[in-house]
Amino acid sequence: MSKCLTTELTRNIFAEMRLGECEAPDRRWLEDKDLYGKRLYRYLNIKRLKQMTCIIGIRCIDGVVIAGDQRVMRGTEYSTEKKIKRAFPGFVVAASGLSGLMDKFLFQMDMYQRSEDAKKDLTWWKFLNVLEDIAANLFVRYNSRLGVAEEMAVGAYYFDVLCGSKEYENKASLYHLYRNGFAQEVKTFDIIGHGSPCALPFIKAIYDQKKTMIQMAKVAILTLKLIDEANIDVTVGGSPQVVLMPDNGSEQELSEQQINELVLASPKDILAGVLKLLP
Repeated sequence: MSKCLTTELTRNIFAEMRLGECEAPDRRWLEDKDLYGKRLYRYLNIKRLKQMTCIIGIRCIDGVVIAGDQRVMRGTEYSTEKKIKRAFPGFVVAASGLSGLMDKFLFQMDMYQRSEDAKKDLTWWKFLNVLEDIAANLFVRYNSRLGVAEEMAVGAYYFDVLCGSKEYENKASLYHLYRNGFAQEVKTFDIIGHGSPCALPFIKAIYDQKKTMIQMAKVAILTLKLIDEANIDVTVGGSPQVVLMPDNGSEQELSEQQINELVLASPKDILAGVLKLLP
């Protein structure tokens, strides 16, 4: 292992300590090369198999906002992929967790949509029940396999989904589909994915049920950009993806230009401006 790589890994380990995801190294780490190598191996496996993503779902006065990052890790490399999918008019799905589980979930969802049963009578409630069954079946099949080493945070079963749906013509709803196959309506806001602890303070501090989708979309975009630009969580990044689901009207995915127009300044510059207002 090169000195440069070792130095970089050491720096990353200490960075992860701040997030509570890696045990603190002691002097033995640095003096015992074999022990140090084992710790680095464990660290690399934690990074490879940790759940990814930060997806924010918010119920607003005029509809639902779902916003997420676009960074996905496959193998040892990051890629940029959309995580919010439009299943059919009036229903969007946003999955977080291990990329392999997300792929299996979305593949089975797509297969059902192509089935004769779906073509006959596909309602939002029936579709949500189908998604519950898909998630439950994945949990039964893979939880014991991936959960064996959960105490080491390696290979643990990470998977959650946020769903936005038009239950009625003039009402959009937000649901959290848990990894065990149980869906529950979200009346305020919810955040899923590895970056959720980083996003929670910002969303919780500013959230107000009387705010509009555009207002809360700005908060979600600012939060995701800040996590990315400040390198708070390396598993979260890329340009935010934002979908608005109004109570009255059809869902709309914002373009990158629309997203940038909502938040013109850099998150760091915005925070710097806030600091100047402090006495």
